[in-house]
Amino acid sequence: MLTRLYEDHRNITVLLDVLQAIAEKLKRSQKVNMSLVSDVINYMQNYGDRCHHPVEDIIYNYYCQHYPAQGSDTLSQLTVEHERLQQANEMLSHSVNMVLNDVMVPMEQLVAEIEHYIDMQRQHLGFEEQDIFPQLEVNMSTNDWQEISTELQPLFQRDPLFGNEGKAEFQALKQYINDDTYVDSAP
Repeated sequence: MLTRLYEDHRNITVLLDVLQAIAEKLKRSQKVNMSLVSDVINYMQNYGDRCHHPVEDIIYNYYCQHYPAQGSDTLSQLTVEHERLQQANEMLSHSVNMVLNDVMVPMEQLVAEIEHYIDMQRQHLGFEEQDIFPQLEVNMSTNDWQEISTELQPLFQRDPLFGNEGKAEFQALKQYINDDTYVDSAP
């Protein structure tokens, strides 16, 4: 299960790199495909907020109930961060949808929102990978993982972008990532 969470984090990092490249293009007043930004946010809302974070929440709630001395301080931080990330997804989605609907959004504001979103996500991933995941690896037993696997199974859906059978709605984003063109656009 932790392997899957680490894999999700690597995939999210790729998407954050895509957003960063787009933000850099926007700063240079270059044309960007805002639909790609929308696809990233859509992925984060539909997979991150509805699958990845709930899996983490269940695992960490279990951990805190069974190992209270090790985890109780960080549980509330994790919960707050997941809620803030969901709100950030919604705010950025709103701004991007306004742009896609030809509503004027100041470019500086849009870039600031994208960069704030990227920073929040990267800090969150670092927090989990440095503070939470190592605790789980050290303290949780095979029996612990088996006990929560049934509860987690319905949440472990196929990754709609990075999975082998990616959904059609993310094909343009998948192609963009696979072409690696966004890497060349960074300053």
